[in-house]
Amino acid sequence: KLKQLQTRRAALQSQIRQDDADSYFANLTGISNKELAQSINVRRALLAKMDVSGRSYGVIGGNVGVT
Repeated sequence: KLKQLQTRRAALQSQIRQDDADSYFANLTGISNKELAQSINVRRALLAKMDVSGRSYGVIGGNVGVT
């Protein structure tokens, strides 16, 4: 039982450290890592679609996002 509690405590401490790191970087950039990853994926998909079709589907506007 004690070993189980120690393992659980270690897992929770690891999660807290990860959450603190994510919060730190979110505060630096103003957006969370998850939102940043989603934005990158949207932009990659848009660029791939433009390359395949040769058409323009909007503007990639830096911090503003895809319009």
